[in-house]
Amino acid sequence: MNYVAQLIGFIAFIFFVTSIYSKKKKSVLICQLMANLLYGIEYILLNTITAGILNLIAVLRCFIYYKYEEKNRKIPISILLGYIIIVVVISIVTLNGWLTIIPMIIGIIYSYATWQSNPKFLTTCFLVCGTTWFFYNLYVGAYTAVLGNVVEVISSIIVLKSYKKKKV
Repeated sequence: MNYVAQLIGFIAFIFFVTSIYSKKKKSVLICQLMANLLYGIEYILLNTITAGILNLIAVLRCFIYYKYEEKNRKIPISILLGYIIIVVVISIVTLNGWLTIIPMIIGIIYSYATWQSNPKFLTTCFLVCGTTWFFYNLYVGAYTAVLGNVVEVISSIIVLKSYKKKKV
């Protein structure tokens, strides 16, 4: 087991869970930026290159989205589509079996979820992606990320239930 990778993954997990409970989109994006940076390093240390590169590219996405949010401007769809194209191209170039398609799909879902402005939809995407990452991380040996996925899924369910009570 790569203990350095697991430690980095645990720190990433703290940032990601914080993003789930953040109420402002800017806070979500900053926490996700840090989580993606650390998860990218973790995956590279675990030799899951596609997931590592896509998480590092997600840092750029979070930064760009944050800058738009900071100026209270809507993120142009061209930026979303450009990012999705980059994700697909990188996934194809680094393709190493069917399993490497999972980070691509998750990257596209997260990109759209953080691009749009409905917090309930964003949390629903966290739930779907967290569940999918759980199985991927279990397979590749990213065990602290698995812990993070469990918390992500549980946290997403809690947040979604709170939306139901508030009727968001």
